Amino acid sequence: MMLQMQENAEQTFINDILAQAGFRSRSFGNVTLRQSNSYYTAKYIRVPAHIRSEHIYKLLHEHWQVLHPALIISILGQYKDQDQSYWGNRLCQTLNQAMQDFTVLVITDGINHSLVNSVGRMFAKQRLQSSYCKSSLLGIPIWQQLKNDKVLIGNNEIGMTSAVYDIEADANSDDQSNYLEPFHDYLVMIDTANADQQDEVRGNFLASMIKQLSLSWAPEHWVQKTSLESVPYLHILIGGDLGAIIQTCRLLNDHQPVIIVDCSGPAAQLLCHIFSKRMFFQEGNAMITDDDIQGLIAKEFHLSDTKNPLIQNCTQNILGILRKSSQVYIIKPAENFEQRLYEIIFQAYAYDMVGKLKLQILYNKLDQAQLDKALYKLCCSIHPVDDFIKKTALSRGCKSSVYALLQNGQLTLFSAMDSLLKSNTVSDHVIDTLSSLMDTMDADLIQYLTLRRLETIYQKNLNNLLTFIGLYAHDRAIRSNDNLHKLDDSQFLHKVGLRIATLLGHDYRNPYGCHVETQGIDNTLNLQLQWPVRDLFLWSILTGRYNLSITIWKRLAHPIAAAIVASRLLQSLENDLTEEYPQYCQDYPRKLKAIQKITRTYQNLALQVMDEIYSKHPKHSVLDLLQELPEWGHVSVFSLIFTSQTADDLVEHDCYYNALKWQWNGQLISYLKRKEPQNRLNDSDESTDRRKLFPRSHWFYKCTTPKILFTTNFLAYILFIILYAAFLFNFNSTINSTEIVTAVWVLSFFMDEISQIIRSPVKKWSEKLIYWIKDVWNLFDISAILVFIVAFIFRNWFIEVARILYGLDFIIFTLRLLQIFCIWPSHGPKLPMIGKMLGDLMSFLAIMLVFVIGFGVCYHALLFPTWTSPITIVKNILIVPYYRLYGELFINDQGVIECQKRNFTSYAYYNCEAVQVVVNVVVVIYLIITIILLLNLLIAIMSKSYERLQDETERIWKFQFNAIVREFSGKSIILPPFNLLTLPVLIRSFWMTVNRNGKTDCLQKYTIPVILIQKYEDDYETIIQSLEAQSRDRLILGHSLQIDLTLIKDM
Repeated sequence: MMLQMQENAEQTFINDILAQAGFRSRSFGNVTLRQSNSYYTAKYIRVPAHIRSEHIYKLLHEHWQVLHPALIISILGQYKDQDQSYWGNRLCQTLNQAMQDFTVLVITDGINHSLVNSVGRMFAKQRLQSSYCKSSLLGIPIWQQLKNDKVLIGNNEIGMTSAVYDIEADANSDDQSNYLEPFHDYLVMIDTANADQQDEVRGNFLASMIKQLSLSWAPEHWVQKTSLESVPYLHILIGGDLGAIIQTCRLLNDHQPVIIVDCSGPAAQLLCHIFSKRMFFQEGNAMITDDDIQGLIAKEFHLSDTKNPLIQNCTQNILGILRKSSQVYIIKPAENFEQRLYEIIFQAYAYDMVGKLKLQILYNKLDQAQLDKALYKLCCSIHPVDDFIKKTALSRGCKSSVYALLQNGQLTLFSAMDSLLKSNTVSDHVIDTLSSLMDTMDADLIQYLTLRRLETIYQKNLNNLLTFIGLYAHDRAIRSNDNLHKLDDSQFLHKVGLRIATLLGHDYRNPYGCHVETQGIDNTLNLQLQWPVRDLFLWSILTGRYNLSITIWKRLAHPIAAAIVASRLLQSLENDLTEEYPQYCQDYPRKLKAIQKITRTYQNLALQVMDEIYSKHPKHSVLDLLQELPEWGHVSVFSLIFTSQTADDLVEHDCYYNALKWQWNGQLISYLKRKEPQNRLNDSDESTDRRKLFPRSHWFYKCTTPKILFTTNFLAYILFIILYAAFLFNFNSTINSTEIVTAVWVLSFFMDEISQIIRSPVKKWSEKLIYWIKDVWNLFDISAILVFIVAFIFRNWFIEVARILYGLDFIIFTLRLLQIFCIWPSHGPKLPMIGKMLGDLMSFLAIMLVFVIGFGVCYHALLFPTWTSPITIVKNILIVPYYRLYGELFINDQGVIECQKRNFTSYAYYNCEAVQVVVNVVVVIYLIITIILLLNLLIAIMSKSYERLQDETERIWKFQFNAIVREFSGKSIILPPFNLLTLPVLIRSFWMTVNRNGKTDCLQKYTIPVILIQKYEDDYETIIQSLEAQSRDRLILGHSLQIDLTLIKDM
């Protein structure tokens, strides 16, 4: 619909401008240029020579969407049978590099000859390599010079058409030199009735149009950026015929600069030769004459009649070119084409040192050192520096220039920080400058970063898709960009904080929400943030500025917590990308890899810092791990690892293991949870004081430690097993009290499993279920519960079936007791070994089954040819060969064929004997293969698995121990079956989880450990001093870490 509206607007506009020009022939639209089974599309229009140039500008800019160029280059030169591939390649190399640095509009004559074709192919290649190619290729041919022009003629009433234009294979031959070049984006075809003045017409049209484009494409910001009132443009003459000389003269008459490439072809070579002769004559006080010029023309173009009117006309044009020699620039073959081209641009358009510097910056012709040196020299002067120079110094990270501007008062520290944080590109130099400014600000950073300024730098990156996903992936009400921009300031920051809280989970509250609710919008936005470095760090993660985030991370007081938070945020963003934006991941795999790379980087950084601190301060580093961090939502590093699903390297670390033991044994002093919403902006006002750390009663917390809960739960579970066994021994046709108590107890187990699912530390119900299933003990629990329920239901109709199911269920419940071994490092790893060996056994049994069936069928067919009982067949095929593995050979089985010895000459006797011999041989081979070969193979496989797991016993047990502590840290103190009394609490928890209002995305907050333990209660000040010293060590360590970021790019 939108496309149709654009086409209608374009059609109306073109018909209007052609009508104003009095041009009746209407031909415009889309053309498909077909050459050698290749298809290329372009927009085209046929216009009269006298059409107003401002109409062409509006057509290009408003309807054809040609982007604002930083440079306009017109290519002149065309001569039949001339190979211009050498100069075409040099020109294409220059244009290709320019297109990577800025937007270029290249104008040609649109004809398919060597030079233009080289440029066209370069454009096509650039478009294939980069989907963001902003440069355009515009062709301006003469309509009367084209072949197959009839296919381009549209309906005179409508004018718009979709044409297919065929270009023959040999487009460079004499009779095919006027085909259109197929790689152009746009074609403006000049219709002129006077065939003798086509070159004059094109030259005048080109001069007028380029001047209009140059002036119209120079808005106010362009003037500030370059000190120019127009976009730089120039014409390059490479080769060419007499018509190119005429066009050059028309362009010079309009005071437009022309570059002539020497030795590139007849016209260019002729002009360079005349300019050199003119200089020679001037040195001898002589003047070049018309006859000299005519002789040179005849010689260069192989013409015999010097009095030819065409030569006479060309002579007058050359004289006109000589009169405008100040606008003519020559490039010699030995010169660097690209370097000389930009020197000419600077010479033609730079009026002073500042203007030249601006153009060098615009065209990216200075490296970092040269730019910093030039800007520093300019910034140190007493003269005021304009805004463009300041912005360039900041955006390019010229540190010395920025400090020069700060020293002479032309730039403030806060405005410099604003510009650097809002910069679209974050290079290493920008990061270095920003880090230096943050060092300079130090304590002033708190005054700098207000809520309003933070909101501004977030909104600056709204166009970044990763920011959009990071902030709004799960908020469908505001997913459209229109709704995003309708958010007021307070709503925007509230959504940012809510997204951070959602990604982190575990009761991590909105860091920007509470003040908005309590103090109002205007007062809130002017508040200073208590933790500015943390907020900048989170901003850099959510907006994809990963290199910058590493620099900010080094400045944080608690780098381990920051690294864990960053990895969790990035993993959540990666999940959002893969689940909700799969097409984005397919189109931009490098960006997804960058997220994965930086996630691993932060995980490794957390591990490096923990290693370093633990090696220096083993005891106090554990305290540091348990320290409450107001900066990160009043949680500890331990709780961040404890509730994480992916911090495997940290879970097996000795420092975390020691903290886990304290949590297990109840050595930690926990404090009551805050029930009211907390102000995360002024965290220092709510930091825990010493009185809160020491509740009056320690016995309650001792009873709720994981170790005590684990012990009491398993003692209760043993009582349940005893009760279950007693119920099985006294099982009868009627339900007795023992069975009822057992059923109630099983029901309490089911309620406990539901509670575990609700408390799972993930967001979605599907994720909760997957998280819960990953624990193998939960599978034991739910299997036993379901079997018990099925047996209880079948009891009234199939009592024997129920009795069998009860017996089998008892086995499952009993196997559940194996979890008790997980608390011992010597026994716990044996359980994963059993699981691994069961896997090996399954693969072995699949192989064994092949031999069992093969030998079983042979055995039965030879010994029992007349037995047809299915039970006997199954027994002889499967059971008999299986029991032979354990030494049971079934030698005394009855019913085996016995050979009659009365007739030794009978064939039946010898056949019977042969069968017995074959059976014995088969049995021997079977026993050799199964017992000696396969069973020993199974032993070898299991031994290998055992040895491999034995090397990882410590690591395996740490994960087991962590899982047990995590499970029992959230257990209720009320044991089954009495936990059924807490059913209303479970229903309330379920209802709150389903109907949470969005202010927090928490499911269950685990116990958050704080910095003190009981045996250090009397040495509080010493501990605090030690932790403060460790904070200083962490800062030094963060700055000294060597981080490999070669594959990480800011996005």
